[in-house]
Amino acid sequence: MAAAALVLAALVPAGWYFARRSQEGPGGSSARNARTTGDRRSAIPPGSALEAAVAKLESADPLERLHAVRDLGGMGPTAQPAVTDLCRLLCDRTEDASVRGAVPLNLAIIDCGVGASLPAILDASKDDNERVRLASVSAMHQLGVWNEGV
Repeated sequence: MAAAALVLAALVPAGWYFARRSQEGPGGSSARNARTTGDRRSAIPPGSALEAAVAKLESADPLERLHAVRDLGGMGPTAQPAVTDLCRLLCDRTEDASVRGAVPLNLAIIDCGVGASLPAILDASKDDNERVRLASVSAMHQLGVWNEGV
């Protein structure tokens, strides 16, 4: 149990998550705006930190991709346009396990109340990798999803 807590602490900027979550709530204005933006990828402002983080997701270096995932999680709901890219990383079984393990919890922070990432998180909860499964179940808990089959 202690090992699981250490893994979770390393994956999520928790202080930011709880502070931001209490300000906006699960269906806050950022979440509502993200639902109505249509093509989220086109909503990325050129030259922004969001654009730089999304570009780092394509890096050949797994550590660079891991930092990008954490950077996007730190942006919270403003990183909504990157949800599709993060879901792609999570579903890519050839991706580095540490990167995939960081994705679900950061998706829960970014996608709070919207649920666009939920199918990918549910699928990852059945992954072969223990780190990915643990992070996915924790993300479902943060999103308020209880799946008896997990």
